[in-house]
Amino acid sequence: MAKERGPAQSGSFKLSDSSGAHEVRRKRLSGVFDAASAARALELLQERQLHGSIVISDGLCDVSFFFTRGGLRVLAAGRPLPSLAARLVAQGKLDPAMAPKAGAARRQAKDAKDAGAREERDLLIEVLNLPPAVVDEAAREIVAEVFLDCLFWEQPHHEATSGEPEPEVLQRRDLPAVTVSLGVKDLITQLLARIRTATDLKRNVATMHVVVVPLAKGRDAVQGGGRVGDGPMAQVRTRVLKAVVAEPGQRAAQLVKRLGVGELELATHLHELATQGLVKLDRQPPGKEEELARLRAMEENLDAALSQLVRRMRVAHEAAQAGDQGRAGKHMARAGGLLLREGRDEEAVRTLQNAVQLAPDNLEGREGYVQSLWATNRVAEAVGESEELGRRYLGLNLPARARRILERAVAREEKTTSLELLVRSLVKLRQPKAAAEAGERLLNRLRREGRAAEARDMAAELFELATDADKQRLLRAAGADRRIVVALLALAFVLAGAFVPASRALAARDEYDRAAREAELALRGQRDLGHVRSTLPAVRERFRSLTAHGGEVGDRALAVVAQLERVERDAAALEGLRGRFPWHETDDLEVALEEFQAVRPDTIALARPMRQLIEDVKAFRARGEQTRDQLLRWDPSPEGYAMAARARAEFKSLPALLARMVVRVRVDSSPSGGQVRWDGIDYSSPTPLVLGIPLSGSKELVVTREGYQPLSRQLDFEALGGRHEFTVRLEAARAAEPTRPVRTPPPPPPPPPEPTPEPTSPEPRPSGGVIVTGPQTPEPARERPQIEFRDGGWQGEVDNRFSFEQDASYLAFIEVNARFRATVQAVNRAEGTNVFLVGLRVHVEVMGAAGWRRERPHQVEFGTRYRRPVIAEGGGRYRVQLIARTLHMDEAWLKDQARDAVQAAVRAAIVRERDSRGGR
Repeated sequence: MAKERGPAQSGSFKLSDSSGAHEVRRKRLSGVFDAASAARALELLQERQLHGSIVISDGLCDVSFFFTRGGLRVLAAGRPLPSLAARLVAQGKLDPAMAPKAGAARRQAKDAKDAGAREERDLLIEVLNLPPAVVDEAAREIVAEVFLDCLFWEQPHHEATSGEPEPEVLQRRDLPAVTVSLGVKDLITQLLARIRTATDLKRNVATMHVVVVPLAKGRDAVQGGGRVGDGPMAQVRTRVLKAVVAEPGQRAAQLVKRLGVGELELATHLHELATQGLVKLDRQPPGKEEELARLRAMEENLDAALSQLVRRMRVAHEAAQAGDQGRAGKHMARAGGLLLREGRDEEAVRTLQNAVQLAPDNLEGREGYVQSLWATNRVAEAVGESEELGRRYLGLNLPARARRILERAVAREEKTTSLELLVRSLVKLRQPKAAAEAGERLLNRLRREGRAAEARDMAAELFELATDADKQRLLRAAGADRRIVVALLALAFVLAGAFVPASRALAARDEYDRAAREAELALRGQRDLGHVRSTLPAVRERFRSLTAHGGEVGDRALAVVAQLERVERDAAALEGLRGRFPWHETDDLEVALEEFQAVRPDTIALARPMRQLIEDVKAFRARGEQTRDQLLRWDPSPEGYAMAARARAEFKSLPALLARMVVRVRVDSSPSGGQVRWDGIDYSSPTPLVLGIPLSGSKELVVTREGYQPLSRQLDFEALGGRHEFTVRLEAARAAEPTRPVRTPPPPPPPPPEPTPEPTSPEPRPSGGVIVTGPQTPEPARERPQIEFRDGGWQGEVDNRFSFEQDASYLAFIEVNARFRATVQAVNRAEGTNVFLVGLRVHVEVMGAAGWRRERPHQVEFGTRYRRPVIAEGGGRYRVQLIARTLHMDEAWLKDQARDAVQAAVRAAIVRERDSRGGR
């Protein structure tokens, strides 16, 4: 496990005062939470005027202390907090007879689901008329105990941060909470003093994982029935001793749950009991099974964490101690990704470097490490790590990911090794144009480095890069099946130069020698079949003329002529198939296969590659049949549609097979319950039902329902538009209108004169029809489109220096049910004068009986920040260009993200609507 990090500083936020906005640096402390780090965290918040937060986690439960301008708020996840009412009863400040009413008030606070639900503190003051100072005093006592309890957890991790706390966590109402409005400074002073006392306790009770064993003196004390010590705590201490005697060998953590006391209180009692010789505390490490069970429990509860970063670091620490380096690296990589998302690049570099060291095969950690190196401008290290990551992606047959990583590395620093890996990824992706461009750059570098032998034949070098399983893809990407051409050329070259007689005394032999050398020069290095066919006749005739010399030279020349004639015949047969290469791009591969099988090679050199070619085509066709069967097993889903889209692109050269492939789609009608005829077949099940839409060609869909007009339309794969479910809208049947006598209408009165419009100054608009809006621009009244795109959303505080070019119809291609409409907002983050696209926020509205009802937003956060082009307009104002111009961002990927986010938000709205109706 890597060493714990010391104090870290990163990030910034905005504060406003009478003098305007100014930037404040956040300061952070993180690592294992012990007495020293607890004191440093409190001192940090004192320095920052009690404005910040402390999050502590032991991997199973979290406690967050939020210091705000209005006081202190404590939230807990995975553990309860003591009741204020119970504490006041114990202190004698609340009549026990009022306890039931206090309990009802607490349940009311707990069960309230609306955002404005009052907490227990407010209800005690308002319902039981308790003085606020009395309630706050009890709250401060509880907060102090909860903070000190964390010192006795098993190796807890923490992060203390100055500045504005996260509002989404701070305002949560579904978790136990305690709020202190007054006396926060005094509470900090009290905590700093009590930390020293807790340190003395930890000498005996290091954590709640110590094992408590009763001694003979303790057993005698319990059998005697007396109390252990004097004072108000004697009763509780006696309970602790009885529990230990009743079940020896318990861990302190088990006693906490069994007795319902806090860790600090139990540690105090155990310390006293051990000092008096009543119990013994053994620091026995947990067994392997116990460690693994605890680790599994940590991973299962990750979603409930108050701080994913702190919880992930704690789980990584636990996994490393259990010897599971791979699991530790995975969680460390996730923590590094969170740091990157928050803009804490330097911390992310250290964390992700540790993740790579722990788990070298974890690609998520390696990719995050590369991103953090780019973010901190460590170009040389980033290029080296990009090459290593690219090799691993290629080894796992993930060329698209390898290309994305390597293209960025080559763009920043072009290296031969990076280019070679990039070419391999492009070849595997079957992108011949891009592979040729990268190959040309690689060729130039090889020549500059003096590697002329490697650069002489670029195409041959390219296909030699692939493994045996991937050579066919490379050959197709190179533009032809070069094995056949190379085989013919090699044979012609050998025939032309391999029959030189041993003796050169005779003039005939000298002439034969010259003919062989000329043929060798004419054919050397050629890879164009047309040039070979035009060269071979002249070579053949030259050797034919040598047959007149007779003897050894004539016999050898005659054999060469016979061989060259066979090569020419095979080359002519191959020339007729030129339009079939590359074979995967032919219009109909079944016809091409018949033509391949009709070729009967005269040369052994051509027979083998032709046989391999036919086997490759048949294997490709068999893979298509397997894909067809797999599609039939998919239920309607985005994954099934994506698989169908890939199959449609991959097997376009097999139109007959493609027409038999179908993607399963859920078809509904509005209203539901319509009868369906699909491709001339009547279905007994009414809508909604699942149909198989062919990947090639179309079929007729007819939907009928009593009282509605029949609907008929042709459906094909293109009409789906990316959807795996869609609804057809039926129109009500029109009643026949009675026949009325025809009346000649009177002439209309002349129209009144139009009023002269008052002159108005046109609003400035940028070129291209783009609307530029700032954060305070009011929207004109208009009819809302079903899918509207809005730019200018912010992560955190709004930055009024920036205005955004808008294109409301940017995502108009997304289709949803007519009952819904959505607004997709781009979420940005400003750092100085730079603006980064960091996510999307989707607001869905549902049409109900009372009109449009807005659902809570759906948030999507990107793992990578994308820088946006910004234009300075003077006066400290800036304009952010259209989202489609975002740098280094794949626009198709962004649109897919938006479509998925809208569909997820709609599905969530449907689930909430169904739940509100009792599951009907």
